[in-house]
This record gives sequence, C-alpha cells and structure tokens, in this order.
Amino acid sequence: MHLNSELLFKKYAKAEFKKGMRVLEVGPTGSPSVYFKLANKKGLTWDTVDLADTKYVAMDNSNLTYKQTKEYTFPIKANNYDVIIAGQVLEHVREVWTWLKEVKRVCKPGGKIIIINPVSWPYHEAPYDCWRIYPEALRALCMQANLKVELCTWESLEKDLMQNFPETPLVPGEAIDYRRDMNSIYRIAKWNKIIHDLPYLKNFVVPVEVSYDAITICQK
Repeated sequence: MHLNSELLFKKYAKAEFKKGMRVLEVGPTGSPSVYFKLANKKGLTWDTVDLADTKYVAMDNSNLTYKQTKEYTFPIKANNYDVIIAGQVLEHVREVWTWLKEVKRVCKPGGKIIIINPVSWPYHEAPYDCWRIYPEALRALCMQANLKVELCTWESLEKDLMQNFPETPLVPGEAIDYRRDMNSIYRIAKWNKIIHDLPYLKNFVVPVEVSYDAITICQK
C-alpha cells in the first residue's frame, strides 16, 4: 500500500461505505487492512479474499476470510457484497477481463466495485506484473463486463504535498513515501530550493518520484 492509493481512497471512495454494508476486499494489505482503517466506519462487515499459496501474499494470510485456490474464482456465493474494493491488485492479474467478471458475480445487484491501480510504477511481480491501465481501458473493461462506470480517473494527489517546493522536479514513478519517509523527501526539497538559483549547483537539483494511480468506481 502506498500514499497516493490512500489519498485517492479518501478523496473518492470513502463515502461509498455505509453502516450495515457487507464489504469484500480483494488482496488486502495488513490485518485489519489499510483500507478498512481508512474507511473508519462502524457497523461494516469487512471480509477479505486472496490467493494464499504464494510467497508474495503477506504473512498475515491466515487472517483471510476466504483463501483462493484458483486464479479467477472466489470461493464465495453470488450476489453477496454491497461493496468490493481491490487496490494494487489489477496489475497482477493476467486475465483482467476474466477476473472482473468474477468480481461482478459476488457483488450484489446495485452494489459498487472500486478498483485502484498504479499507472506509473515500475515492474513489480507478485507473482506477476502485467498491466498499467488508463481510464479509457478501464471503461472498456467495465463496459465489456456490463458494469456502469460512475467514476474513472487517474492522478497524483502526492503532487499536492510538494506544492510549496516548486524548485523540485516531480517525475512519475513510485510513491514518494515508498522508499523514503516524508521527512527525507522534504530535506531533498529544501536542498533543491537552496541550490536552484546557484549557477554552479542548479544542475544538482534532485527530482522526486510521485505515484500516478487510476481509480474506478462502477455499479453492477
């Protein structure tokens, strides 16, 4: 889980979670999961599902509600959940069109499916890394699955955290907090501010990577 994904969730998805809802998270991070903590809503039934027979699944897979044994099949009855959330999952699914139909199957009629996926990240297998998908393709996938798209956009909300440091060039890549903490990022930005206008040092300005991610909210 990375910062931009969390920021997108809070901006666009958090309001979708209401008391009494049944939620399924595909590929959770942590237990309780990061998204569950961000939703911060009492009265939710929050279940989780993931492939549990791979070294790339977190060590807390024993806390999964459901453990998949097949790549495109959930051991869950149909029409069971009000909201399904999958963050940082889509890029690791080889047949995304097959997977999305299975996600739809376990969603209640009128329920919501929320997908957050990276656009700018470098290759990272878990156990596969297959796709970087922009909104146009996400809309096409939803259309093929006969899902109504309510929101489909991509952006970097991390850029807003750097608005006081215009001297620091921002480049698409990993999240700014993924390999360094924010204090070290701000130290880099302050260094760039100092040397930016110095003739012999301005070429040593250090760029900072920010993550671009897509978020899709669709309805069954």
